[in-house]
Amino acid sequence: MMDAVLYNSKIAEQKSTILGDLGLNTGPCLLAAVHRAPNTDSRQNLTSIINAFVNCGEE
Repeated sequence: MMDAVLYNSKIAEQKSTILGDLGLNTGPCLLAAVHRAPNTDSRQNLTSIINAFVNCGEE
């Protein structure tokens, strides 16, 4: 997955207008794949994952 992100991020930097379209700035971001059933089928698990993301932004 990381290989795909690195490859496609270079293309996106050159061709994408989505950040400007949405009024967003470039900068640090978080990319996570949490689509697996054990992560999303349980409210407690998904809440823990989201809280971990929030805490990452505070550090």
